[in-house]
Amino acid sequence: MGRRIIFTVTNDLAFDQRMQRICGSLAAAGYAVTLVGRLKNDSRSLTNQPYQQVRLKHMLFSKGKLFYLEFNIRLLFYLLFVRTDAICSIDLDTALPGILVAKLRKKVSYFRRPRIVYPCAGGGATQTRASGMVLGSAIHLQAH
Repeated sequence: MGRRIIFTVTNDLAFDQRMQRICGSLAAAGYAVTLVGRLKNDSRSLTNQPYQQVRLKHMLFSKGKLFYLEFNIRLLFYLLFVRTDAICSIDLDTALPGILVAKLRKKVSYFRRPRIVYPCAGGGATQTRASGMVLGSAIHLQAH
């Protein structure tokens, strides 16, 4: 089995097609991928994927500042007790636990840049450009 990578998101894994594509591609390339998200009250069952899916359960809060505080604390404890070679926080709302654990363990932490909106040449329209391959265009935060 290849290097172990954990991806973290705050949304429901059953509906996140971008993460299904990213994690599936990396699993097909030989990485041992784990995708961590949350379980909502109305969440659908997860489909079988070539990577591991973990849902943080029994959340006391479902939205707002208290949700993000609770999720980050639970994610921090999850990451502290699981083996990994790299942690990739997909959005800013999961970056702090990933960075802290990576620093403690002297591992690599990645943060995916959000989508960039910029003006198109020759018109007033805008074009949205995704950040591309998550690991290829991530802001690399080396743990020392």
